[in-house]
Amino acid sequence: MNSKKMMYEQLAADLCCTIVDLKNDKNIFICDKKLEGARTCKWDAISKLKLICINNKIVARSEDSKVIDWLKENYTDFKGEWLSEYYSLRKLDEGLKQFGICIGDFHPFFIPEEKKFEPNYNVLKSFELKWYNEQEILQFKGDQRFKEALVFDEIAPDMIAITAEDNGQIIAMVAANTESKTIWQIGINVMPDYKGHGIGTAMVTLLKNKIMEMNILPYYGTAMSHTNSQLVAIKSGFLPAWAELGTMSIDE
Repeated sequence: MNSKKMMYEQLAADLCCTIVDLKNDKNIFICDKKLEGARTCKWDAISKLKLICINNKIVARSEDSKVIDWLKENYTDFKGEWLSEYYSLRKLDEGLKQFGICIGDFHPFFIPEEKKFEPNYNVLKSFELKWYNEQEILQFKGDQRFKEALVFDEIAPDMIAITAEDNGQIIAMVAANTESKTIWQIGINVMPDYKGHGIGTAMVTLLKNKIMEMNILPYYGTAMSHTNSQLVAIKSGFLPAWAELGTMSIDE
């Protein structure tokens, strides 16, 4: 699997641009509607601006020409690798408010290394592992223990999950939901008493490898400040790929 190729193809669809646009060194601002094949989920549906930082640059798309014109005027020469600085985000947030929107989230995303990566699976030998398909996952709806692993998004449903059980009790879950036909996002929950032992890393790797065997690109997102989660991604064979910003109404 060519992870980078699949990533670029997906991001090009998301942002209505070309792969060349994503790889060059110029910031790009696009006024266009979402293309068929673009990632979609509940959050994406309310965001009036999709903006990513990749290859030290900014690529942004909005259907609102006023937003795009303002971004061109203020960010054409901005170095995208510094957008996550608090001062930069605060300035962007204040500027977007004139259009009735504000920053809703800003996350780093990771994609798999090209080579197959195997962790220390011995940490799982004491637990029973169970796999769940799309329909079987529904039994966990409303279970707050797994709110990071499962999203129950009608637009981007959970497709596959794996749990680890200790004496019949679920102590960890890793799952993936589909945001397009070619890319699924992974989420994870490990119960507090079982954290710090490599369980999450091993399970994320198992799921990642399973998804890749289906010729689908798994990707992993977390918070900028969640260094433990970022370490799980890296130890599971993921590498940093891009950062993505979404917006919401200032009234929400």
